[in-house]
Amino acid sequence: MKLNRTHYLLISLVAFLLGFQFISIAKAADWWPFSEKKKSTSSGQAEVVINNEPLKRDSQVTTSFADVVELAAPSVVSIKTEVEIENRAQMNPFLREFFNIPENRGSQTRIGAGSGVVVSKDGYILTNNHVVDRADEIIVEFQGDPEEYEATIVGTDPATDLAVLKIDRTDIPAAVLGDSDMIRVGDIVLAIGNPFGLQQTVTMGIISATGRELGGGRMSGTIPYQDFIQTDAAINQGNSGGALVDAEGRLVGINSAIFSRTGENLGIGFAIPINLAHGIMTQLIETGRVSRGYLGVMPNDLDPDNAEFLGLEGQQGVHLTEVVEGTPAAKAGLKADDVVLEVDGKPVPTASKFRLAIASYAPGSEIAMKVYRDEENITVKVKLEERPDPQTVTAINPQPPVEEETGKIFKGITIADIDNETRRALRIPEDVDGAVITEIDPDSKAAETDLAVGMVIMEISTRSQTKTILSAQNAIDFSRAVKADIARLRVWHQGFKKYIVLKSE
Repeated sequence: MKLNRTHYLLISLVAFLLGFQFISIAKAADWWPFSEKKKSTSSGQAEVVINNEPLKRDSQVTTSFADVVELAAPSVVSIKTEVEIENRAQMNPFLREFFNIPENRGSQTRIGAGSGVVVSKDGYILTNNHVVDRADEIIVEFQGDPEEYEATIVGTDPATDLAVLKIDRTDIPAAVLGDSDMIRVGDIVLAIGNPFGLQQTVTMGIISATGRELGGGRMSGTIPYQDFIQTDAAINQGNSGGALVDAEGRLVGINSAIFSRTGENLGIGFAIPINLAHGIMTQLIETGRVSRGYLGVMPNDLDPDNAEFLGLEGQQGVHLTEVVEGTPAAKAGLKADDVVLEVDGKPVPTASKFRLAIASYAPGSEIAMKVYRDEENITVKVKLEERPDPQTVTAINPQPPVEEETGKIFKGITIADIDNETRRALRIPEDVDGAVITEIDPDSKAAETDLAVGMVIMEISTRSQTKTILSAQNAIDFSRAVKADIARLRVWHQGFKKYIVLKSE
């Protein structure tokens, strides 16, 4: 048969399609020789593979992600832990009710379950700190492998909820790390883990948001460095520490938390970006610890009431509720009640963004901050230091509770002195004094604010004067004496200090 021009065109088209398909399969199988891949080897011998090529967003929608799962899933492991819980002593009625703890509890062994991701062939595993926290024994299992591997903790970083484990096994399937800075809202992602004690499970969704902060809940007060990826890929109990991978199977996040009122998936899950996790992991492997720039302040979001009080309505910044003596912040002249607007020329609209900005600098770095103080903008230059180790908290002598009628600003609030047991149970630092809130009337205006049972009131301020609170009686006397209908309370709660505006009824 004689070939004409049409035949040649058809043959060329078929050859082009076959060649394109061959290249796609080769790249997915990770043996295409021209892919731009890098290997990063730390001094701890963790050989990590990184592929930072842009995602192919112009590809047609595929009918299956089976090849992607086959590539990524072998690096995701199941983690089982055992924690011995000690017997608790008897507590006073307020603390038992606050923590929902019975009068007597026997010791018991708590069995935990989570997930992890192998990130190097020589046995390093990334997971969440809360998965292995206080664990007496950690067991790692691979999908389809009946053998169990005992893991040791290389290091943990509660500040980002990350932990690095090590098992005695080499030449194991390791994840290929992507570039989480390049992901975009709308990109398809897969969550791989071991929910509810089941074997490995894969769910699919999209990137719903980036740079997320958890504004409340169990984890928000314990994780100061938050920059979460939000996804609607189903994440459930047991998925913590598992993998969030892109449409090409590259690891872009470590699944960490969910937003849920029931404990089950509602389509709002959070993962730690792999770029942040990789940096933490490298420090933990090389030195066993994480070193961050230290300023020495207690930052808080600038809420509308405080912005109005300070004359900053409509602006965003970070409200400094404490400046610790002897720290870089104090040496540079920063003061409590300052509002930081920029760090090295970049806006810091939230406390979380501010913490991440400071932590991104190495100790010894010099930074300039734009600060609002006394109705003026000033520039403060600070030389950061290395964060010191946490100090041991000791108890104080018990004080009798105060049961007197409070002033009008405290209407609906019951307060008491901080006794030895309360300080220990609420982990109140030694340098925090004041009155602890033991009850809030749900029908009062106080219940409509951010006040909570367990908060410590440290100061009460009106527009003209400020009173440092050393006891509950001290707070009551000042509350009775003030004539203003609005005041600010400086409070301590779960390791953080902030200002709360309170208006009388």
